[in-house]
Amino acid sequence: MALRGTLGGGFGAHARRLAPRVGEWVALTRTFAPADVAAFADLTGDTNPLHRSGSGGGGGGALGAAPAVHGILLAGLFSTAFGVSYPGCVYREQSLVFRRPAPVGDPVTAVLRVSRVRELRRGALIVSCDTEVALGAEGDEVAVDGVAEVFLPGGTYDGESR
Repeated sequence: MALRGTLGGGFGAHARRLAPRVGEWVALTRTFAPADVAAFADLTGDTNPLHRSGSGGGGGGALGAAPAVHGILLAGLFSTAFGVSYPGCVYREQSLVFRRPAPVGDPVTAVLRVSRVRELRRGALIVSCDTEVALGAEGDEVAVDGVAEVFLPGGTYDGESR
């Protein structure tokens, strides 16, 4: 999994956490293997043949022979990107539009772009982001997009919201 961007002032345990600014972004690239999709199906009970490969499962549906990653599994990358960029944040809201299937085994790139920052009392923040998961490492076609909102507790980040 590759993480890059300007959001959060850096990544990792020793990164300095900066309050987010409108326009900052983070991108996360990942390839979901058949085992990842099978584990998700086992956990959720979503055994739709669209997500399974092989002739026995009728796998592929809209993709023909290629199984598709669950859309909600793709959207889970947004939570990962927020959690790594802003440990301790609380996911408040997410809207999603599923535009096209993402084939299992192909890279996808999730991108968060800060669109609004609201400061609350005691330095807490509400951060709104445009979200998208695109097919390929370069993000050629959008598979999922939407808007997310997270709460950042006060006293957690350096600097003021900008």
